[in-house]
This record gives sequence, C-alpha cells and structure tokens, in this order.
Amino acid sequence: MTTYPIPTQHERLRLEAELRVAQKGQHVLELKRDALIFDLLDLLSRYETQYADVSESFANAVATRTRALEREGGIALRTAAWTRTTTPEVCFAELRIHGVEVPMILSRAIETPLDYRGYGVLGTSAAIDEVAETHERLLERVVPLAEMEGALKQLVDEIWLTNLRVNTIRHRLVPELDAQIRYVEAHLAERDHEERLRQFFFKRHAE
Repeated sequence: MTTYPIPTQHERLRLEAELRVAQKGQHVLELKRDALIFDLLDLLSRYETQYADVSESFANAVATRTRALEREGGIALRTAAWTRTTTPEVCFAELRIHGVEVPMILSRAIETPLDYRGYGVLGTSAAIDEVAETHERLLERVVPLAEMEGALKQLVDEIWLTNLRVNTIRHRLVPELDAQIRYVEAHLAERDHEERLRQFFFKRHAE
C-alpha cells in the first residue's frame, strides 16, 4: 500500500534521490544476476560432460566387478578390498563466485599405484587389479561431479534470491516512489497555482 508523504519541496528532492538509489541498486542486482546465470550455464555444460564421464566410468566399474565375481568369487574381492593400505582423503573448502560461497572438494590418494593397494601382486589376478582401477577411477570422477552439483545448487538459489530482489525493486519499490513523487509534485503545482491566483486577486484588489 502506497503511503503519501507531506507535499514539500524538500520531500520531493528526498524521494527523487531515493528513487535514483533504488534504480541504481536494481541495475547492480541485474548485472549480478546475469553474471551468475552466465556462470551457471558454463558450469552446467561442464557438469553434463562430467556426468556422462561418471556414467561411463560407473558402467565400466560394474562390468569389471561382474566379470571378477564370476572369475574370482566374492570372497577374493572382499579380501582384496580389506587389505588396502591407503585411505582416500576428501577435504571440503569454499570458493566465492560473485560473492556466492560454493563448495570446493579436494581429494587425495584415490587412484593409487599397484604396489600401494595392499594385496599381494603375485597372488592376485588381473581381474581384481582391473576392479580396483575402475573403481578408483570412478571415485576420482565422482568427487568433482559432487563439487559441481553443490555449486549448481548454490548458484540456482542465489539467482532466485537476486531475481526476487530485482522484481521487488522493479514492481514494488520503484512504482511506490514514482507515485509518491507524482503526489508531491501535483500538490506543489496546485499550491503554486493557488499562490499565483492569490497574488493576482490581491494585485487587482490593490488597484
């Protein structure tokens, strides 16, 4: 609901200054929103590529595991997994994109050389080595995919919030200020007209 101020020249100047600030703020928010959308589209393109890569790696890992189960059995696979000597490490941090905090995930010791996997090389078949390689490769690709997914969510949320602010300024604040300025200007014009008439009649009466 629009509230109408006291119609004075000082109030008109104040409202006009407030309107300029609101319009400038709207412009800045629109620039931020557009930049975030550009980053979102760029990240979405890379996410789709990474997702396809992960899907391919997942299918490959499942296929190699199925073949190894048929050749070696589940006990041999579980034994090889339990004897792994290195543990993958994942660290979480934050990165700022146009003032928006997005997650950054760093990984270490996921893909390991053959002699660092813990099980004996001589007593293990190539099928188990292939399972380890494909699953390590899959996990190595899942980490950046998770990072991108988290960043996409943060960017979408910030774009929605920024667009909400833009619409609030454009469709609510600016029209209210415009209406208030027109109200003050109309009253000032009416007051000026009345003053001119008063002076005119006073002058004629004096003559």
